[in-house]
Amino acid sequence: MVNGEPIRLKEFQHAYQQKIELFKRFMGSLNEEQLKLLRIQEHVFQELVQHRILVQEAHKKGFQVTDQEVRDQIQRLEYFQKEGRFDVEQYKKVLEWNHHTPA
Repeated sequence: MVNGEPIRLKEFQHAYQQKIELFKRFMGSLNEEQLKLLRIQEHVFQELVQHRILVQEAHKKGFQVTDQEVRDQIQRLEYFQKEGRFDVEQYKKVLEWNHHTPA
């Protein structure tokens, strides 16, 4: 619980799987011993807590972001672009690789 707001098991499992996949991309296969040594579970949990606190503080301070602002930022990200322009297919591929779908 972070200030009364739970971190759900499904949320943790999803973040944990993403982190493991990230490490595997850079380091190759990892066994259980290596996963324990890297303390990935602890790091994922800390990241989720920090993110939750950041979002709570943003809400307290009244920060808001419009859907258009989110779209604009997404379109500026290099890994969603081809030849310097936003590419919908690239966007969908990157989301799929990370087990997400477009909103």
